[in-house]
Amino acid sequence: NGMSDFSGSFDGNGKNISLAITSQDSYVGLFSRIVGGSVRNLTVTGSVSGGWTEGTVDGSSQPISGTGAIAGGCSGTSFVNCVNRANVTSSSGNAVGGIAGDAYYYPSAPTAASSFTQCKNYGSVTGASIYVAGIVGIAAGSPITYCANYGDINGKSTVGGITGKIYSNLTNCLNAGSITADSLAGGIGGEMRATYGSNGMENCYNIGTVRAKYENGTASAFGTCG
Repeated sequence: NGMSDFSGSFDGNGKNISLAITSQDSYVGLFSRIVGGSVRNLTVTGSVSGGWTEGTVDGSSQPISGTGAIAGGCSGTSFVNCVNRANVTSSSGNAVGGIAGDAYYYPSAPTAASSFTQCKNYGSVTGASIYVAGIVGIAAGSPITYCANYGDINGKSTVGGITGKIYSNLTNCLNAGSITADSLAGGIGGEMRATYGSNGMENCYNIGTVRAKYENGTASAFGTCG
């Protein structure tokens, strides 16, 4: 973990990597940030703990940050057959995920969409703020296919088994974990937005429990769509 971007291809060849990461960097994970790279055939175990407390904030006055077992943040990156068994926590900031925290993509900026295929999360994922999920905290323009979550997911708002918030396509995904939030909780995701060419959700199933402190914005699939 560190603040240099990884831009290569990493094939884990089915091996396990045990993590013990605690950091207050803006992006925290096995790779702090991946740009234009790929990770495949990798399983991680152990623990990852983030908690960035200062720096750039978004329009909701939330720190721009990401915590994930494999990547804290990513752009133009493909994740294939990646498995997380580590417990992932973030005490502040947003975008917390079992595989990746923030899959960022801005059409007007030099970034590119990422993708998640055949990835699984078995670890618990806990965030003190928004965008908390089993696979990826926030997925901007990043399609998610054949992914599953079996871990317990806990956050304040915009919390889901697969993704916290997505601006892309979700197909053939399963959530079997318990989802707990104050608001905007969903078995598959907390929030879906029809931008960046999103065609919505297809063949996704939730068999986990979904609990929210406030009834408004709680659903088996998505807390809210728009």
